[in-house]
Amino acid sequence: MSEADPAPAATPKLKLIFKMALILGFLLETAPSKVVPYLLEHRYFMIAIILNLPGNALIGGGGGIGLVAGMSRLYPFPKYLLLVGLAITPLPLLFLAGKLP
Repeated sequence: MSEADPAPAATPKLKLIFKMALILGFLLETAPSKVVPYLLEHRYFMIAIILNLPGNALIGGGGGIGLVAGMSRLYPFPKYLLLVGLAITPLPLLFLAGKLP
């Protein structure tokens, strides 16, 4: 007879969170300078800045940035959607306030 496993099976969401934590930990450990760990720790803020930089079309525009962010698996999809929503909010607000033609 086999004993029942005391630990419940990990759900797919927990597996994804664990995998993301492993990837982020590996990147933080192998980063060559002090700047890269800072960028990895503040990755949501950095994506928001990159989306709002003039000339981001040179690196693929919003779609290319989103594709690379998704392929890196460092950004859960719901948080990424919230991030994009907050990053693009200033422009529509300025337009509605009449500050833009």
